[in-house]
Amino acid sequence: MTLQPSEAGIEYRFLTFDTHTKAEKGLNDAVAEGWQFVSYQAAGDSSAVSHFVVVSRRSRAESRRFGFGS
Repeated sequence: MTLQPSEAGIEYRFLTFDTHTKAEKGLNDAVAEGWQFVSYQAAGDSSAVSHFVVVSRRSRAESRRFGFGS
């Protein structure tokens, strides 16, 4: 889930995973895409644990399209 950009021009992404291995891979993938780590939390019990990662980045401008003709 991506949250709307804040007034400071920063956007956040909230990632959820069912294993710590998937959380680690997801965080590494996000960092490779230009996101920065903000927070990590695990919650649950011995039978089911959810892993939550929050990442952020400066908001990017809308992509531009260039072309010729109509």
